[in-house]
Amino acid sequence: MGSYTIANYLDELKVPTFAGSLNWDHTTIDSMLRNRATYGEYQPKSFAEGHKRPSRAALPSPTISLQS
Repeated sequence: MGSYTIANYLDELKVPTFAGSLNWDHTTIDSMLRNRATYGEYQPKSFAEGHKRPSRAALPSPTISLQS
């Protein structure tokens, strides 16, 4: 299933967008799916000299087995 299909499906279900626009955009879906946080990875950050920077290495997401 591609990002266009997912966006159209969310529109059909009338799922509200994050920004309040009328329709889901496929680029939003692409960004969400490419973001490692979507899959459970947490990157701790801290502010230094007015900028947000990683404070240590990313914490790996737990391994999930789909086998029964």
